[in-house]
Amino acid sequence: MVKEYRVYQVDAFTQTKFTGNPAGVVINADGLTTVQMQQIARELNNSETAFVFHDRRTDYDLRVRFFTPTVEVPTCGHATIATHYVNAQEQGLQGVTQLLQKTQVGILPVTTIQTADDYRVVMTQGSIEVGPVLSADFQNEILAALGLKVSDLRSDCPLQIVSTGNGKVLIGLNDLVQLNNLQPDLTKLAAISQQIKCNGYYAFVLTPGQENLVHGRMFAPASGIVEDPVTGNQRTIRRIFGYASFSGSTR
Repeated sequence: MVKEYRVYQVDAFTQTKFTGNPAGVVINADGLTTVQMQQIARELNNSETAFVFHDRRTDYDLRVRFFTPTVEVPTCGHATIATHYVNAQEQGLQGVTQLLQKTQVGILPVTTIQTADDYRVVMTQGSIEVGPVLSADFQNEILAALGLKVSDLRSDCPLQIVSTGNGKVLIGLNDLVQLNNLQPDLTKLAAISQQIKCNGYYAFVLTPGQENLVHGRMFAPASGIVEDPVTGNQRTIRRIFGYASFSGSTR
């Protein structure tokens, strides 16, 4: 008997179709091999596709693996939101439901909240890990690949890898126009990733006092992602800079 797999396309962080950050979700992935999951992720061609396994365990409810079009990654925020939205729709969850999700970075709670006509999904990130400031040589290489100078950077945000499970190089800029005009050398960024063991680069500008407190762009060519359209990395920025309330925009 041939098993049928249920595959969804979900736009996370929005209620408007064809906006937000698209993620694939295979809600019944039990039985798929790693090769098959990578093939499905490549076919869907989203920045990430989540594969949900319903293991019989006492310490977690769901196990999820995440794939970009080219590689498996340890975790993914927007695909987690998409996964639990699909699960809530399929299961017809009511009220407030908390499930424990297992990924390569550990077991973390995800809460689904039923609203009048939809669901909200609230995820918990892992602990923030801030790596050492990158060497001057690596900083210069990254800046050159982005077409930036040292004077373009925020003085309080040296280039370093920050992670809540899937690390990125944080690149704090002073000018929003410059952020929007970035045209990175993706080949160079991918090569640097192999050396610093970090797959992505998150460039951002803080705009306190405006409707959007953070504007950001994220490039991860080493993982097959030219640019993540609406990235969840801004949650990490909120935690680092201590925003009590938060909003942001990405391209």
